[in-house]
Amino acid sequence: MSRSNRTCFLFIFCIVLVAAACGGDDGPTEPTPVEPPPPPAVTLTGTWSGRAEGAFVTGDAMATLTQTGTDVTGDWSMQMPAALVAFGAPAELDLEGPVSGTVMDMTAELSFGFLEIEAFAEYVDTSECAIDVSVSSFDATMLEATWATNAMCQPPVVDEGTLSFTRQ
Repeated sequence: MSRSNRTCFLFIFCIVLVAAACGGDDGPTEPTPVEPPPPPAVTLTGTWSGRAEGAFVTGDAMATLTQTGTDVTGDWSMQMPAALVAFGAPAELDLEGPVSGTVMDMTAELSFGFLEIEAFAEYVDTSECAIDVSVSSFDATMLEATWATNAMCQPPVVDEGTLSFTRQ
């Protein structure tokens, strides 16, 4: 075999090897499905109780919360604070109402609404007044938050403070 034939043969042999190494074209490949992240190990779902501390609204409180995805719903209650009784609130009624909001990782923004209390009618429309709760952290056993009455609450029920809950 002449030198030029050998060179040609080696050249063709190399091309065949490269083609074999590349394999055939099976067409476009399907993208690898991306699985959604697992749900958080700890959610706000459960019964929480503890203490609310503020200038007017101070006392033991509780909330029963349900977290579905990032949405939170539930209800809350606390004994009528003495400072509000002094303004004419009925001592025999509890402050209570619905909870709604969203959770982001281990923090949450919640709204604690009020059921209508006739004694407050001269001060505030309880259908609009609510407590805005910013949960700064929570885990399997505790929840820490700051809160403030929203802009719809009028004096003398304007207040802000802290909330410390433990899961029951």
